[in-house]
Amino acid sequence: RQRLAEDLDHARHEIAAMEARASDAEAAKAQLEQALAEQREQQALKERELSDSLDKAQRESSAAASSTAESLDEERARAQRLAEDLEAARSEIAALEERASDAEAAKTQLELALSEQREQQAQRERELAESLHTVQRESSAAASSTAESLNEERA
Repeated sequence: RQRLAEDLDHARHEIAAMEARASDAEAAKAQLEQALAEQREQQALKERELSDSLDKAQRESSAAASSTAESLDEERARAQRLAEDLEAARSEIAALEERASDAEAAKTQLELALSEQREQQAQRERELAESLHTVQRESSAAASSTAESLNEERA
């Protein structure tokens, strides 16, 4: 009986540890989502700034068409750099979205594993409780039988 009670207590500690890990995973996911949201805001702002700069550079480039060929080449190079920066920002956003998707998939797998662990622990607790109940009944029956035998011997 003591062993069954200890096994039951151990199972409960395992469940508590799994729940703590799940809570830690949820907190880490929330932090990652917050960081991703902040990064997206920064990237969106940077993209708008770069887009505005690109638009401005293109307007200036058009206005400078009558200017010297050297001046025009400089403006085109600047516009190209801004376009490359914009593309790099878009690539970074795509990579962050992929990381967020991977984190979500990992969270789903962790939740599934935790659910399975809880089901196993619940089944184990039921089995342990059933075994404990059986041992108690058998112990009670044995005690009753022993008491009857002692009474018969006394008689």
